[in-house]
Amino acid sequence: MGSLESWLLLRSLRTMHLRVPRQSASGTEIAQWLYKATLVSLDQEFDGIPGGVVTKVWHSSLQGTDERGFNPGSQMESGYNATFSILVGLVGVYFFGLKR
Repeated sequence: MGSLESWLLLRSLRTMHLRVPRQSASGTEIAQWLYKATLVSLDQEFDGIPGGVVTKVWHSSLQGTDERGFNPGSQMESGYNATFSILVGLVGVYFFGLKR
C-alpha cells in the first residue's frame, strides 16, 4: 500500500463512527420505503411508484425470525447494513425504459 492510500485510510477512520450509523439508517429507511411499494397492486401507486415496478426487496431489516428462532435484529444491535437489493418487475422494465 502506498503512502497516499495509507493517509487516506487513516483520515477516513476519524469520521467512520459518524458515517456508518448514518449509512445504516439511510439504507434501512430506503429499503423499507421500497418494500411498501411492493405491497401495492398493479392498478395503484405508492408515493409516486406505480404498482408492479418494484416486486421484491432484500434487506436484513425486512427479515423476520426464521424457523430456528434467529432474528437478524438481535445480531445487529446498532443498526442494519446499508446495502439492499431490489427486483424490478416487467412493469418496471417498461417504466424505466429498459426495454423498447
